[in-house]
Amino acid sequence: MTEEVQNETTAEISLNINDLAFMLKMIDVVTERGGFRGSELVNVGTIRNKLEAFVRANAPKEEAEETTTDGDANAEQSE
Repeated sequence: MTEEVQNETTAEISLNINDLAFMLKMIDVVTERGGFRGSELVNVGTIRNKLEAFVRANAPKEEAEETTTDGDANAEQSE
């Protein structure tokens, strides 16, 4: 019985490219809000860069283009 519950629980848990892209955006937002200490920034930046490279390499073409142009669109809206 316990094995059945564990199998059902793990079968429901999944990560996809959209989840990873959202995590990337969360890191950017928290950084902009000053949510990390200076001593943490190297580690946060390293993980962020790895995550961004993975998302770009594995995202479908449309999503990859949206990710790269999204930052440009936000900059244009600020001006």
